Amino acid sequence: MNSLIKTADRVDLTSAQAARMGLLSLLLSPCFLAAAWLAGGKGLGVHLFSIRKGLRLTAKKPSKLYAKWIYYPLDSTRYFEIDFVQRLAGKFQTWLDLSSPRLIAALLLSRNPQASSTLLNPDSTDIAETREMAELLGFKCTTINSTIDAVDPGARFDLVTCVSVLEHIPNDFDVLNKLWQMLNPGGRLILTVPACADGGTQLIDRDPYGTQEKVEGGYFFQRFYSGDGLRKLEQITGRPAVLEIWGEREKGWLQANFEHKRHDLLYPVWREPYSMARNWRRFESIDQLPGEGVMCAVYEKAKGT
Repeated sequence: MNSLIKTADRVDLTSAQAARMGLLSLLLSPCFLAAAWLAGGKGLGVHLFSIRKGLRLTAKKPSKLYAKWIYYPLDSTRYFEIDFVQRLAGKFQTWLDLSSPRLIAALLLSRNPQASSTLLNPDSTDIAETREMAELLGFKCTTINSTIDAVDPGARFDLVTCVSVLEHIPNDFDVLNKLWQMLNPGGRLILTVPACADGGTQLIDRDPYGTQEKVEGGYFFQRFYSGDGLRKLEQITGRPAVLEIWGEREKGWLQANFEHKRHDLLYPVWREPYSMARNWRRFESIDQLPGEGVMCAVYEKAKGT
């Protein structure tokens, strides 16, 4: 699956629009959350958690950033990915996260407040927002504005998470190998990546992170992992202890949905959990996916290794 993303110029909601979206979301979200629950939707508990934390954050520092935790907490595949992490992370004493969505930090730090947690992100704006979020919620963690190379290779962690990140890294196998080496025996690596039966690469017309070299047709954005791609990852980690494959029921639905969101600032975000429940389902393997999907995996490192 090879494709090109054509970005639109960034336009933010005005304060009045953000307030309107927040109010409509609070009024309409319960109806669509109930419909999503009846349809077997995933991630609904995470959605409610985000609303609670968003209300607390907004009370401490009113901003459009934290208001979004209330009116638009999860987007598309995050309903599966973040739900997967919160279900399977378990208890840990030490945790390393590589640039995952900051809602994961809020979830896991609220459950493991005494753990030693290290959050990495090379995006200075993103990591600053994560640091502020942690301070406002009273979480203790170490935030580092860098890549995995900034971490002492001798450091070891009970839990390593990398959610919707590895696919954006050109040298993905090198990074995965470093993450695996840093995992304690008996520890867990939780990984999620986009998937499709044929694999492929997605380009973008602008360099999203300021780190990519231009190639014919655009800049590298992400790769889709096929079944063969998954098996290559397993050369480092071994077979996953837990594996879930979620995907769109109809090929092309996700990209059409993204296009709608990119060009409509007033996209009805309160429908999101129900839309995902209706238009996505679980598959037994990547090879069964009719279009785009997401692979969620837990890899456990054997004790004594």
